[in-house]
Amino acid sequence: IDRAGSIDYPAVERAATRERLLKAYVWDCEATLSFRLPVCSVERGMYIGKTVTIIDLSEFKLGNFDAATRSYLKEIASLSQDNYPELLAKMFIVNAPWIFKTVWNFVSPMLDKRTREKIGIYGGQKEFLPKVLEVIDKDVLPEFLGGTDKTCDFVVEKGSWVHQMPVMDTSV
Repeated sequence: IDRAGSIDYPAVERAATRERLLKAYVWDCEATLSFRLPVCSVERGMYIGKTVTIIDLSEFKLGNFDAATRSYLKEIASLSQDNYPELLAKMFIVNAPWIFKTVWNFVSPMLDKRTREKIGIYGGQKEFLPKVLEVIDKDVLPEFLGGTDKTCDFVVEKGSWVHQMPVMDTSV
């Protein structure tokens, strides 16, 4: 789950170098492949090799979608498609305001057709929740998205894989 709508991207880029942001993204993808998905596979007793991503655009502001942010998203899209093309099973972009169409018109041409077909863009909870609940159990979906999980705080990662994961090297 990514609360991208509430992130002030220009402020993030002032606080961290582009290289550090990209390194963190790659680290997260590799941690998903090496730790999160294998542990989920063992716990479920079946192979789990793809992710379901929810991007919450609550509080999205077009003003934060500046040239630096567009450039960063272009790099992330390229990195993802070149190195992790089959990691994504489904992506839900939720609480998308009508102005998000401007952003989508910029981003979508960078994605190959197979990736675009995995992405659904939805407005509010009445629109997205039935679709999300087709693939995610309500008890692991955070309350702010219509689920019953009260533990999601975006500060401390939770999951039985946490104690096996190395700490990301933040030096750049």
